[in-house]
Amino acid sequence: ASKAGIISGMTRAIAPLLRLLYPGVDRNHIVNEYIASNMISNVLGLGWAATPVGLKAMKELKKIPVHFSLIRNC
Repeated sequence: ASKAGIISGMTRAIAPLLRLLYPGVDRNHIVNEYIASNMISNVLGLGWAATPVGLKAMKELKKIPVHFSLIRNC
């Protein structure tokens, strides 16, 4: 799916939602693909596929520095 461009295409499709939910994450960061894959898997009812990608997303999100001004604005 990744080589065929399906994941990147769907990531672009839900990019506005990702920017709204995660304003501190850069647009080109790999975590966007992980979060998008997780959301898409859950929408399609593929919970077994969503779990590993969700764990990868959480691991990558921990590496991103937290801006406290973003937390107060949420």
